[in-house]
Amino acid sequence: MDLLSEMPPWYLGVAILWSACQGYRGTQEHKLSNAGKKDDEGKLQKWQDRWIILYLHDFVFRSVCTMGGFIALFVAYRLMTNIDINELPAGGSLLLIFLFFVGVIGVGGQLHYIILFNKFPWQKP
Repeated sequence: MDLLSEMPPWYLGVAILWSACQGYRGTQEHKLSNAGKKDDEGKLQKWQDRWIILYLHDFVFRSVCTMGGFIALFVAYRLMTNIDINELPAGGSLLLIFLFFVGVIGVGGQLHYIILFNKFPWQKP
């Protein structure tokens, strides 16, 4: 069974749109957190100087993490609807819990924090 080909077009559209929004959010967070910073020569850094290094990378990385969350939620849904719960082994239940966890965190836009910093966003440094 090819799970990803069974994804409804409306779900894929929402996933692409939300992934793009999360990617844009990442670029704006970088822009705001680096506003007013100066380079080595004492000049203010401009957005154009940093867009390909930080902003484009962050846009793509956050978009991929969010899309991964949508895919994980869809796979969890399809597995849940095709499996008899009474006959689900322990490994299958752990897989469903993991997929749901990754899906919710990915769609919520927090998966990149876990991958980059190896911690949850609500944990103190």
